[in-house]
Amino acid sequence: MRVGFLIFALAISSQSAVANVMCPIEQVQGIQVMEDGSLYWTNTSGLKRLAAVGDASEVLSSYKSLLIAAMQNGDNIQASFEDGYNCSVSNKEMKAKWINLSKGRR
Repeated sequence: MRVGFLIFALAISSQSAVANVMCPIEQVQGIQVMEDGSLYWTNTSGLKRLAAVGDASEVLSSYKSLLIAAMQNGDNIQASFEDGYNCSVSNKEMKAKWINLSKGRR
């Protein structure tokens, strides 16, 4: 019984150690690829976010295609970041853990 409780406690604590911050659904206003390969997007509120860094070219290409499609079609996206990310301000250092496309306008 104690072993079961210990495993449960460890599972709960490990869940909190990898917590994600999900930013609200938003629309993409623009994207920017920097010389170092970093990919940024700006939402319609003017907040700038880091999508990917050039060292992960497969992820970079996938996110770039997703962001371009969202911008052209007026679709929404939602992104998740590491714990501690503040969705209400621009952040050009903490990259997205994932970005999802949500069809249709907000």
